[in-house]
This record gives sequence, structure tokens and C-alpha cells, in this order.
Amino acid sequence: MDMQVKDSLLILATVDKGVYFIKNHKIIKVLVLKNGLSSNNCSKMQLYKNKLYIGTNKGISIYNFSNNTIQTLYESDGLASNMVNDFSIENDTMYAATDNGLSILALQNIPIRRPF
Repeated sequence: MDMQVKDSLLILATVDKGVYFIKNHKIIKVLVLKNGLSSNNCSKMQLYKNKLYIGTNKGISIYNFSNNTIQTLYESDGLASNMVNDFSIENDTMYAATDNGLSILALQNIPIRRPF
């Protein structure tokens, strides 16, 4: 569905198999439901400030490259719907197109949840 490149790392978003990280023609990491991704159905990705934002049919997952953690944004965090069709980040503001309309979120106001 989408591709991004970070340094020499190729990142692929898939329709039903999550997100793959490929380096030197080898899969080095896969993000899926089992390790914290909100859904394996990914539609869009964007790299922004050492984080990978992943739009899914169950919110927006945020993978932090620095500490290898995943955080997710849902309707309860300000999205108009968990079904995210597209999004863009500019000047620390996220614009997310959902099934229920456009959501505008300031990234500094996103709550940080501690993992269990």
C-alpha cells in the first residue's frame, strides 16, 4: 500500500500483513498485531521526527525508532473515526482523513500512554 525509505532502510506497509522493515534485501523487522500494531491492514505511512506514523483501519499507530515502541491514536484521542484513509503531517500538526471527516491534531497534545 505504501513505501518509505529511512537512511538505507526500506519500509513497506501492506494490506493485511502489517509493516515490513527491509535492509540489504533481508526482512529485519515486522510490525503486526502481536507486537503492538493496531491493525495489520495498513494504508498510509509517513516519517516525521524519528517516528513512523502508520494509518490503519483501526487508528494511527506511531512507531518510535528511538525506543522501539508503538503508540496508537484512536477516536478517543481526537480522530473522527478509527478508519483512517489518508493523513499528512506538517509543522507538528496531523491532518487525518477518516470515514467520519477530517481530524486536525496537534502532535504535542497527543497523550503518551505507558505500556503494560
